[in-house]
Amino acid sequence: MIYVEYSAENENLVTFVHHMPFDEVHGLGKSKTELEKTGVFVDSVPELVNIEGKVARLYLNPATRTLEWKHFDSQRPEDRVAQLEQQLKITQDALDALLLG
Repeated sequence: MIYVEYSAENENLVTFVHHMPFDEVHGLGKSKTELEKTGVFVDSVPELVNIEGKVARLYLNPATRTLEWKHFDSQRPEDRVAQLEQQLKITQDALDALLLG
């Protein structure tokens, strides 16, 4: 049994997975009833298939208690740096205009 916590407010995005929730050493130290208050149990986690240029996120279907990977476009680090540099320049220009008139 695999224990999963998810965010219902965030389209059921999985936030925590534990493969041995009842293990004496590595378990969570809670009963099944206690864990069901904060999450659900699933039979398996689907294998992740990596797609270049995409980031994968794991989602739960609460009705069927099954998990599914969904892929989203990933921003390249170079693009993110360029975006942040542009935002910094806009902020700096605004500050200069305020301070220098």
